[in-house]
Amino acid sequence: MSHVPPGPAGVLHAILALGVEVAVLVAVYRLGMDMLEGWRGHLAGFGLMCAVVAVWARWGAPTSATRLTGRALLIFKVAVFSAGLVAFSLVDGASVAVIFVGVAVVHLLLALKLNAL
Repeated sequence: MSHVPPGPAGVLHAILALGVEVAVLVAVYRLGMDMLEGWRGHLAGFGLMCAVVAVWARWGAPTSATRLTGRALLIFKVAVFSAGLVAFSLVDGASVAVIFVGVAVVHLLLALKLNAL
């Protein structure tokens, strides 16, 4: 069973979703690397990334038995994407954070329009 809504808008939604989700992982990993030096930074980044993967697998993944729906899923995604926003802000500054937020907002608006939440 495909979890991609039909049509070009559905494909765009799926691409944006993947991009934003991967960007959050990159942002939190880089934040961990910035917090500590050397191997400890990599370990911290990996730990932060694993934490995001764990909560996403539990409540956000389309095939999860415990996936949230509707408003709860929207709030969950906003919370996870906010973690990415904070991480990008701290590591890369406001310009990268604003770009990330723009893409995340487009993704969420498209998800609402396609009833994909």
